[in-house]
Amino acid sequence: MVEALNNNSYYSIMNHYCSSVASLAWNAAVGYQTNENGYY
Repeated sequence: MVEALNNNSYYSIMNHYCSSVASLAWNAAVGYQTNENGYY
């Protein structure tokens, strides 16, 4: 049970980290401009 909880926490952290990195990379490439839908 403990291992399962640790794995879930690990994946949650990695997903958040990867999403943040992807967002920063996108913003760096696009120049922080939004598209017609308002997304960065």
